[in-house]
Formats: sequence, C-alpha cells, structure tokens
Amino acid sequence: MNSCSYSDDLMSLFLRRKFSCCFHYDVKTKTSEYRCNFPKEDLFNMKAADPVEGLLLSSAVCGPDKTVVVEFYKEYRRAVHEKSEGKYIDTLIRANVDGKSITMSLAVQVDTDENGLACGMTGYMASVSDFGGSQQTKAPFPVDVVMKKMLTTKENFAVIQLDIIRFKLLNEEHGEAAGDAVLEYIRSNLGRVWGRDAVSARFGADIFTVFTEYSDINELEERIEKVCAELQQFGDIKYKFSFGIYLVNDKNVPLRTMTDNAAIARKSAKDNAARPIKYFEEKFNAELHNRHEIESEMQNALESGQFQVYLQPKCRIGDGKVIGAEALVRWIHPDKGVVPPDKFIPVFEANGFIEQLDRYVHTQVCIILRKWIDAGIDCIPVSVNVSRIYLGNPRLALNIKEIVEQYRIPIDLFQIEITETYENKEAEASINTFKDCGFTLLMDDFGSGYSSLNTLKNTRFDVIKLDREFFGRSMMTERGQKIVSHTIAMTNDIGLEIVAEGVETNEQADFLDKNGCKFAQGYLYSKPIRLDEFEERYFGRALPQE
Repeated sequence: MNSCSYSDDLMSLFLRRKFSCCFHYDVKTKTSEYRCNFPKEDLFNMKAADPVEGLLLSSAVCGPDKTVVVEFYKEYRRAVHEKSEGKYIDTLIRANVDGKSITMSLAVQVDTDENGLACGMTGYMASVSDFGGSQQTKAPFPVDVVMKKMLTTKENFAVIQLDIIRFKLLNEEHGEAAGDAVLEYIRSNLGRVWGRDAVSARFGADIFTVFTEYSDINELEERIEKVCAELQQFGDIKYKFSFGIYLVNDKNVPLRTMTDNAAIARKSAKDNAARPIKYFEEKFNAELHNRHEIESEMQNALESGQFQVYLQPKCRIGDGKVIGAEALVRWIHPDKGVVPPDKFIPVFEANGFIEQLDRYVHTQVCIILRKWIDAGIDCIPVSVNVSRIYLGNPRLALNIKEIVEQYRIPIDLFQIEITETYENKEAEASINTFKDCGFTLLMDDFGSGYSSLNTLKNTRFDVIKLDREFFGRSMMTERGQKIVSHTIAMTNDIGLEIVAEGVETNEQADFLDKNGCKFAQGYLYSKPIRLDEFEERYFGRALPQE
C-alpha cells in the first residue's frame, strides 16, 4: 500500500462508532478525504484544505479546549515540516457534535515517503465513550471508566504520568523496532505490575498514565519502586523512567487538567537525575503561565528587534588583551526590561523557536563582523552558540556556512561553540561537517559533568572551554587543584587551546595562568555588554548602527 493512501483497516475500525470520523490529507495536492458517520461540516471548517486546520478554525471545539487544539496543530505542523519519520500524535478534546458535548480522541499519523519526508497525514476522531470500559488500552483512553472510579471511591485518588528518559537515544542505539517493542511491553504490563484497581494507558509517544486509588504517599512510592524494578528492562535493553504525580484534591477538576498537572510534574522530574519523581505543586502553574506568556510574545519580539546581541570578551590572562568574544543573546522587553536567558532559552528549546532565534543571532554576528571589516578594524573572532538539540540536523553546518558566505566573512572569524552533553552519531556527523566547512570548534562547559577526558581522545574540537564550576570548586582543595592542573597539561599536550569560563577573581586567573591556561572569560574582565559599549571599550570608538 502506498504510504500516503487511506488505511481501510483504520477507517473500518472507527466508523463502527456513533461519533467518529477518519480523514486523510495529501501534502502535495493539498486535498483532503473524509469518512464520517456524521456531517463533516459539523466538526470541520471546510474552507481549510487541511482537516486539522479545519478543526482549529471550526466552532465545534469547546472553548477551553481551543488551546489544546492550537498546541496539537503546532506539533502536527512541525512534524509535517521536519523529517518526522511517521510521527504519531494524539490528544483528547471536547467537541459539540449533533447537539452534544462529546469527549473525543483526536489522533494523526504523519505519512512519509521513501526519503522520510512528510507526504500526507491520516487521522481520526472518535468518541472515547464508544471504547467501553477496558482496563488496559492503547488509545483512546476510557475516560468514562476513570470518572466512574474517581466519583465512587472513598479513597484518595492520584494521576501518575511516566515516560522513558532519553527515549530518543534508546531508539538510536537499538533501532525503532526495538523501541516500539519496549513501549508495547510497558503498555501491556503496566496495569498488572501497578496492582490495585488502577486504570492505565499509553498517551502517545513514550508517555504512559496511571489513574489510581491510594491510601497514603508511602503506598504510591512503593508501587513506583515496583514499576521501576520490574519494567525498567526489556531483554538486554535498560532504561529509566521519570514520574509526575498529581494528587487529586478536588474530584470536580476536569480530567484534562489532572493529566496536564501530572505532565507538568513529569517534565520537571527530569531535572533531577538522582530522583526523577516529582509531585505537582501550584507553583508549576505559575511557571506554565510564564511559559505561555513567553510563547505568545516571542515572534513579535523577534520581528521588532527586542532580541539583542551582547558580546563578552575573551582575554589573554597575562596582559588582559582581547583575543576574541562570545555572542550572547539578551531579550530587552519594552515593559519588563531584561528577561533573563534562563527564563526563555529552555522554553524556546522545548517549542522549537530556538532555531529561529539562533539563525537571527548568527546573522547579527555576521552583520557585526562585516561592519568591523568595512571600517578597517583589526577584527577578533566571535563565537556563537549552537543549540545541541539541532545537532541532528544534517544541514545545520551548511545553513550557517551559507549565512557566513552571504556576508563574505572569513571563516576563521566566525567560531562555533557546542556543549558536548552526549555522544551520538548525528551529533558526531554535524561536528564533522562543521570541521569540513572550515569552522573553528569550541567545546563549551568542559568538566560540567557531561564531558569527560575520554571525549578529548578523538575530538575534532579546536578549543576547550573549562566550565567555571569545574575549576572553581576544584581550587578549594589540593586534590582538586591537581586535577585541574593535569587536565590543562594534558589538553595542551594534545594541541588544544584552552579558555577558562567564569573567571571572577585574580586568584583564579593567577592559578590558571601558572598551570598553562593562558586565556579566560568572565566578570574579572567584563560581563556581556552591548555592541556599542564593546566597540567603545576595545576599539576606541562605537561604529554607527545599521
């Protein structure tokens, strides 16, 4: 069967339901096909060629769930425009059909051609109540079973969401077939292992949800330990879970809000490698609100020039001479002032906007370098950060090279900083392409806990940037000083240049200089500063802004 044709099995499965609809969209012809057992105009705006867009533009979706469809549509469009390899996306929404408000499962499978590019999309919508009361199900989730259990039980109730930490790496190492087998193994055994009279299901991707009664917190954690003990290995494949837990205090809270809260806690749990379990706290709602606020303003901020490139000098420790600079982005909000990078960068990395921001910064750095060259200034190299989540893009290095060539910038003046947080074939391929293009590569945050001495053995990086915490903590003990000293000596021996980050005191600078690290960056020399201030301080004059 052609990968972009309708799935007759899928259609026949769901058209037996009273409120259900299957649809297909062809990317090339921009045409859609529907198989509904109710008038499709009741649920879709037929002016839109794409059914998901038609759902978004319709008036059938209940007001509070509009935002759910918006987020679903964004994820779906990203999957269409990226090399998605048949991504599956699903969610639950409430819709008005035939005069009734119905909770429906919405799911799409992005169809790909032989090159892995999206050529179409097959999807369905179906009332979840039509799926009966099975205790174990793939999708949609038996909402009616959950609600009945919550309202009739006299015990406490919790919603627990779990996923596999770094599931993408599992797929890369063992293959997608093995990854799918792991997910099916967890899905089919989760309810049995959890015990009690719980309802569990896979909520798309590698995310699973358990709705359960419980007597106290100790019981919950004992059952989580049991799940970890019995389900964190499939054959020879080992992995770890992160858990988000929402304790239901008010059973009138919408089920979607409960699962959303558990999801928020789960995402927060990933930050704690030692104990990846997190209970939902009300402060998470404030964080979620801040994230939505940032996302609502980010595009306008980019278009209106609110993001500005600041420069932090890299200096020779001996005499303070500037030998380079790092470009750092700052968000100067017209009402809020400076928005700290740690508030918006993680949000942009999560929603994909970081790619647009990176490209903007890279372009601005080329404009700066071009201005310096045209003004006859003896240029210093400027390094830019490349978000590690895009190292898997095979065109990343080539795209950046095109920008550099567009502004006729010598390749040695535009340097690339990468945080080597993990090793995989895609990241290695991007690093090799950067080097093949002629870029100077800097390994950022060396010694931060991810990089190791082993990464230096066959590295194609040119410069190692010592993490501030690495040498800062180590200087406090004699043993630590020896570790830093030997690390610097070994790095020099294999021909790599070293720059120490976050140098704040003369004591730190003297120690680094005596042990062979000749260059540093940090507040001892300068914080990141505006372009005009940088030019005035280091070139003697601020050049006209374009």
